[in-house]
Amino acid sequence: MIKKQSGISMIEVLITMLIMGIGLLGIAGLMLFSIKTSNSNYFSTQAMFLTQDLIGRMRANPEGVWKGHYTLEENIKDKKIVNCNEARIDCDEEQRAKADLYEWAKKVGMVDGENATAPMPPIEAEIKQRKDNKGIYKIEISWKENKRCYKNDCEEEVKYSTTVNFCRNKGNVKTNCF
Repeated sequence: MIKKQSGISMIEVLITMLIMGIGLLGIAGLMLFSIKTSNSNYFSTQAMFLTQDLIGRMRANPEGVWKGHYTLEENIKDKKIVNCNEARIDCDEEQRAKADLYEWAKKVGMVDGENATAPMPPIEAEIKQRKDNKGIYKIEISWKENKRCYKNDCEEEVKYSTTVNFCRNKGNVKTNCF
């Protein structure tokens, strides 16, 4: 006579726990990957916001743009920055550009002794004006992110770059527009 089995054996329980453990490890790995990816996307979005902030400042000072006052290096090192945001101070286009770049560089964390207000890893930024067309600027923000390690190289430089073409009015006609 064949005896009917009731309940489950220890081997069945162990195999079930093994399969569930492998599944949970896979889910944990996916969650870690998701967190890293969302951080990377967040930093890219912050870089876009910082770039748009600078472009807005530049659009508010078109003469400063066309005269080439929005180059980053020499302007953030100048310690004689006038606060053009005070109502009683009237700034020319060069002072406005220096103040804009200084405020923007503080947000980015490029000013010595100042903490970045943008929640990002340490940033490097570059603003270049094209020589052949003064209204075209290239703004580039870069930072390092930890990626999956391949041959002990765990950091990867990430760049956000945009090129902006500012318009200039000549009479009733806008020239050099994007």
